[in-house]
Amino acid sequence: MLKDRRKRTIIRLREAEMSYKAIARKVKCGETTVRRCCHNAEQVEDGIPNALSVPSCESHCRQCGKELILIPGKRKKLYCSKKCRRRRYE
Repeated sequence: MLKDRRKRTIIRLREAEMSYKAIARKVKCGETTVRRCCHNAEQVEDGIPNALSVPSCESHCRQCGKELILIPGKRKKLYCSKKCRRRRYE
């Protein structure tokens, strides 16, 4: 998990139009990590809730923020529907 300072650095470098690969080299993390960080930041700006902006991400959908019904003894749900799961990775 990235620290807030590193996330801000990644976002600032992306706003300066650096590529994901160049940012990854500069902050010494994976290119996929950089891409996800930027994607999450864009969603927050657009008003779409994500795991960072939802109060308790364990009981809310990571895409839309809808409250999840969790069944004890079952695997934890991350999304409320297949639609949200697919939209998250577009």
